[in-house]
Amino acid sequence: MADSGQQLIEKALGSVEDRIQQQIEAARQRRERERQQRAELAEARAAGLAARRCAKLQRQAEDAPPNNATTPPDAYQYNPCAREGDEEVPSVSSDSHPG
Repeated sequence: MADSGQQLIEKALGSVEDRIQQQIEAARQRRERERQQRAELAEARAAGLAARRCAKLQRQAEDAPPNNATTPPDAYQYNPCAREGDEEVPSVSSDSHPG
């Protein structure tokens, strides 16, 4: 009878250890999922901030008064958001935001 009691205890302990391992694995998966979500949000935030900055610089360039009245207007078609080698700069509009 002592053997069956010992077996029951070992079986119960094994079951508890299995549940603990499952909880540990679930917590690890949850942390990984949350880390991935934070990374995606940070990337979207950085892209949004860059787009806002670009739009601000474009507005400032459009609103800037010419330095010299004899300079032709097309000389002020400066695009502050264009990088060297870029053909086209994506426009920022309120239509591109979901929601």
